Amino acid sequence: MTLTRVTKGESVTGSLTAETWNAFIDTANAATYAGDRPGDAKPAEGELPCLTALCEAGSQIDQSEIVGIGSPAITPTEDEQTFQDRVSFSAGAVADVYKGLFGIARTAIPPGTVDLAAVSGVCQCKLYVPANGDWIERADIYTADKTQLLATPEGSAQILWKSSGTATTVDAIIRFGVPQYVCLPGKTDGAVTANNSVTVSIWSTGSDTFYNVDDVYLDWMHNSEAISVGKEVLIGYFPSEKRWRFVGAECES
Repeated sequence: MTLTRVTKGESVTGSLTAETWNAFIDTANAATYAGDRPGDAKPAEGELPCLTALCEAGSQIDQSEIVGIGSPAITPTEDEQTFQDRVSFSAGAVADVYKGLFGIARTAIPPGTVDLAAVSGVCQCKLYVPANGDWIERADIYTADKTQLLATPEGSAQILWKSSGTATTVDAIIRFGVPQYVCLPGKTDGAVTANNSVTVSIWSTGSDTFYNVDDVYLDWMHNSEAISVGKEVLIGYFPSEKRWRFVGAECES
């Protein structure tokens, strides 16, 4: 549905449907929390910086559900003034394409309506911490479960606090961020030849964390040489490609 403006003196009662009125109320309610325009009012203590999110799916987005930041809900071509007045986006289902591009719904959002989603600042959430992942300080979308984030070393969000536990879901407080380059030390779990990938065990302060990163690629600056099993390596995460690759390795001889 696309909402259009009317001119001064033009009657709207004949064309004002329940769907249009409800969409207006939803947007007005969201404006109560988000401010009419950037800078109109400072957020109250504890209030989160939010955007309005449009639920275009066939089912409701639940409170605290993770959503992907999709395209603008209203483009400048559709309505230039509304586009300038407020940032609102289409909420997408969690998928790899939204890694580093996610929000957290602050309330339930029924299909075809808009409401608030936190996209910056600090926010509470549910967090899945994998086995041996208690050392991880970053988080991002978890494609296996839209109700929680995943603790992962290349995540765009910083974990400020989390309750204890691994291989389970915990409560957490995260700070939204942006995808970033990450470099970690480890050892190869198997041999890898040029233009192929292998699993790497991550090490920290000289000890094995028993956390593994799968699919680390030897696809750059390899000179057609392989890396054998058990070698000390440095691996880097390249967010623009969403790929881990070797950036350094112990000499073979």
